[in-house]
Amino acid sequence: MLLIIDTNILIEIDWGNEDLIKKIENIMLDYPDAEPAVTWVNYFEFYYGKAKKPETAQKALEFLANFSYLGMDTEATQTFAHLRRDKINAPDVKDFDLVIASITIANDAILITKDSDFKQVKNLNVKFLE
Repeated sequence: MLLIIDTNILIEIDWGNEDLIKKIENIMLDYPDAEPAVTWVNYFEFYYGKAKKPETAQKALEFLANFSYLGMDTEATQTFAHLRRDKINAPDVKDFDLVIASITIANDAILITKDSDFKQVKNLNVKFLE
């Protein structure tokens, strides 16, 4: 089982938000065999935000090394095509978020996020944190 950590959660972990970290630890207790992961989108967004300075770029790489990395395989690509086609039913969901959702669905994973836009994505297994 993979627990995909959304970018907004990665940022708060990096900031040391103890309440949020505790919530994630509790989720991990519910899924003892779960492995924390990021999609290529989460990796990109987090690294892009930190890469403006060499010292923060290196720290970002070290932080991201704690997570499995998920790219776009054929199943995720096909899932994205269907979600993108049906976007009329979820107009507030950005394409990058649809990619994250597609990778999550294709991997039978759980997405951990604070972004309520994901509520609009059908068949997505998601845990919302506040």
